[in-house]
Amino acid sequence: MTKNLTYILLFVVIFFNNNIFAQKSVKLNKYRKMAVAYNQDLKAAEINKQVAQEQVKSAKADFLPKLSADASMSYTANPMELNMILPENGTPISFSGQNENYKAALSLAQPIYQGSRIKNIYKLSNIQSDIANHNKEKVWLDVVYQTDIRYWTAVAEMEVLSIMDSYVGATQQLVQTVSERVEAEVVSQNDLLMAEVKLNEVKYLQKQSQTNLNNSLLSLNSFIGQELTSALDIEDTVPAKTNVTLAIANEYHRPELQLAEKKIEAQQSLTDINDAKYRPSLNLGAEGNYSSPGYNFDSDLDPNAAIYLTLKIPIFEWKKRKYEKRANELQEEISRTEYQKVKDNITLEIESAYSNYKRAIEQVVLNQNSLEKAEENERISLERYKDGYSSITDVIDAQLFLQTTRKNFVSAKVAAQIYHSAYMRALGKYNL
Repeated sequence: MTKNLTYILLFVVIFFNNNIFAQKSVKLNKYRKMAVAYNQDLKAAEINKQVAQEQVKSAKADFLPKLSADASMSYTANPMELNMILPENGTPISFSGQNENYKAALSLAQPIYQGSRIKNIYKLSNIQSDIANHNKEKVWLDVVYQTDIRYWTAVAEMEVLSIMDSYVGATQQLVQTVSERVEAEVVSQNDLLMAEVKLNEVKYLQKQSQTNLNNSLLSLNSFIGQELTSALDIEDTVPAKTNVTLAIANEYHRPELQLAEKKIEAQQSLTDINDAKYRPSLNLGAEGNYSSPGYNFDSDLDPNAAIYLTLKIPIFEWKKRKYEKRANELQEEISRTEYQKVKDNITLEIESAYSNYKRAIEQVVLNQNSLEKAEENERISLERYKDGYSSITDVIDAQLFLQTTRKNFVSAKVAAQIYHSAYMRALGKYNL
């Protein structure tokens, strides 16, 4: 019975903790999705993706027969004539063309072999479609990362404003305490003046914090496509990451690297397309037409039909093929160099992001310890002042140190959150 109760309690704790985590992540994910749905660059990337898909369909159509129709009419002022006398019997013969000529034709053409040109154009269109898709992924990662920055910045400003509110309250309490001690003639009026000046300064800082929060909310609203003054449901405090929850990863899914790979493939396809110009081409066609004059110079429209096979073989082009092939090979080499450069930069970015993430966690822990000491220092300074063992400046300095430590703690927490997002972006592993 006790063992079962232990399991039940453990399940409740895990479920409760997971729900807390879900509540914290749901708000951020909500704004991520809103930003993704609104972002104009992402919409343009999606349109480019659709354009590339249509180009794939267009390239695929080149494998199929082409049906075309044409018609013509012409008028000849002086049509050709033939007048001759047969030598056998001296009979004169005369042939004369017509002034009006008409023709209507329907043609069907099927490419049989184009030196793999059509095949490689279709391959290139598929590569370009993949490039458009990877480019959209890249923009998507950037949008989510920028949302994280704006969200955590707004949450941090919200927490800083709360700190400044408490700072104002603590300073007001100090003014009240000093005022009572002045009335009791325990301390001089100078102490009260110093406390009141400090209160005015803190209220000014409070207004600055409110302005910073408003600007952060405006930025987030603008990025997710809401009215600038819309109310946002964000967390009151930045969650403190006190341990590294991720390990350095060697596997990553970065669209930039896949884009670089596809550019190599695209350059190879361009080389093949260029080579196809210098290979034989074979086409099969059929044509049916009505034309006038018809048979025996008949003025009526007469039907006719033809089937043809055309073969074209390039023979000599003054080494143009060789030069173009060499140029394309050099372009391929450039693409491979760019690929290695992108790979090196991504590796460096991942290592740097992870290192920054670890250092930020360490800074959170250090600031958390400092905050506990600063709170104790402020409490002791105030008590000593009440007992007459310290000056007003000691209390003011202790309160200032406490608020500075609190703000540093917030800065460390928000840095940890943003570096965490930067590391996830470096790996390309965001999940909404």
